[in-house]
Amino acid sequence: MTSLFALNANAQVNVGTGTLTGQALPIEPYYGYSYSQSIYLASEINANGSITGITFYTDAGTIISNSNDWVVYLGHTTKSSFTSSSDWVSGLTQSLTE
Repeated sequence: MTSLFALNANAQVNVGTGTLTGQALPIEPYYGYSYSQSIYLASEINANGSITGITFYTDAGTIISNSNDWVVYLGHTTKSSFTSSSDWVSGLTQSLTE
């Protein structure tokens, strides 16, 4: 999976190679409601500025018909990964709504 971040300095940053197949999205788009958290390291983004948009590229067969209402929360963390499925970052700020 590849993620694309648009920064307010008019830069686009690709995270990932875009060559993975069968890679899951950070949410389950088939259902009407799901949630997840992802950590992107500063070394992966490697740019200054505010994030103004996020794009997730999917396989052509991905069903996204029930996924038309996105709310994105952003924040900073010292974590480099999650230790379990119940390990969450709290205190995030609602940043993007689609």
